[in-house]
Amino acid sequence: MPPEPFNLSYIEKLKGIKELLKRKNIDRAKYRRYFLNLNRIYPKIIETFSNKSKKDVKDLGKKLGHSKLTPEEQENIHSSWENFLEIDPNKKANFLMDFAIEQYEARKKKEPNGNFRNFRNTELRIIWGVQGLLGKIGQKYKANHELLETQTSNTNLELPITLEDVEKLYDVLPYKYGLMLKIITFTGLNPKDVLGLQLSNFKKTHNPNFYFIQKMRNKTAHQQVEYILVFDENFYQEIENFTKTIPNYSKNDPIFDITPSTLLSQFKFYIKKYNLNPKILPKYIRQLCYTLLSDEIPEKLLLAWSQHKPKLMDKHYIKKTVDKMIEFYPRIARAFLLKSSAQYAKEIRENTNIKQINQLKKELQRHFIDKTNKRIEELKAQMQEKDDQIGELHLVIEQLNQKLNENEVEYENLNDIIEIVADLLIKNVMEDAEKSSIEELRQKVFGT
Repeated sequence: MPPEPFNLSYIEKLKGIKELLKRKNIDRAKYRRYFLNLNRIYPKIIETFSNKSKKDVKDLGKKLGHSKLTPEEQENIHSSWENFLEIDPNKKANFLMDFAIEQYEARKKKEPNGNFRNFRNTELRIIWGVQGLLGKIGQKYKANHELLETQTSNTNLELPITLEDVEKLYDVLPYKYGLMLKIITFTGLNPKDVLGLQLSNFKKTHNPNFYFIQKMRNKTAHQQVEYILVFDENFYQEIENFTKTIPNYSKNDPIFDITPSTLLSQFKFYIKKYNLNPKILPKYIRQLCYTLLSDEIPEKLLLAWSQHKPKLMDKHYIKKTVDKMIEFYPRIARAFLLKSSAQYAKEIRENTNIKQINQLKKELQRHFIDKTNKRIEELKAQMQEKDDQIGELHLVIEQLNQKLNENEVEYENLNDIIEIVADLLIKNVMEDAEKSSIEELRQKVFGT
């Protein structure tokens, strides 16, 4: 015999839902799907938000939808629901996400050879259904699935790619497709939105070093949903320079004149050619973007970056949001603005040179200059007849120390200077020091 259907009458009596069902033209079959999702989560709601101890309610969840409930149990169900409704939207979203992760992990453990992707999508569909029901009864909620997946920083719903994977693809793509990948990764836009970008979409901010875009997403244009993005001057110039390679390009033309399927096929071609992670695809890159971004900027900025209702988009709001994004821009760029391996190598070399210079300066000041001053004092006592050379060397060393402190010594001269000072001091040749040695040191220090 087929199993008996769930008795969801207890849900129909809950605050907000009871009033919802009194409206005219309600499709009860549609709402039953919402109620089935809520029924899955309700034992967790009771366990978390009941006024009674977990011990007192541990068996109540098993009775939901199956058994007749006592008045006391019904009261417990209603009070738990009301307590759940009272928490703010963030906590609701976190609670639902924690439930999805818990169920996902349990399913993986139970079926280690199962389809993890299907497990994940099933749990996410359940919590999205509950979020939708909350919206129907007038509760504020978050239904953006990228945001749901970033509500908790300790999520175990594994991302199939890393930024390192994306950088490997970026490194082997032709320039045109690499630039598109860079924009997708940085903005979280889907290919259609990237391919719809025009140079005229980039507007200057009051800060001359930044540009912003305020635009509707292709997928949600019918809902009048917009987003705000900020780009620094260098990023904008890179995009503008690319348009200069397009014959007869106008600012109102699309920057990239290809189709989404062409972009996807190019990604797949180079992924296969270089044996890269096959999951480096726009939908996962978009997910990675919002995951990384959620660690760098406040939630309100993340909402504006991903999508936002235009009724909130007055001029004051836009300016304030753009200003905030500019404030957080260094963190955003540092987190996931793509660079090629050549750019990284150049930065590493530059940083290494700076470190070497600073280390050599410290070494020269700490060892040689101290030793020089000490040795000069000793030699003054021993070699009165060479006062002139010693005094001259002393003056050169003092001036060298001053130039080091003012960062005016060329890096390429430092090693030579160290060798000369070391030769004059460590080898104890000051007794026989010739004027030519001091002149050589003077030339390295002053370039004369």
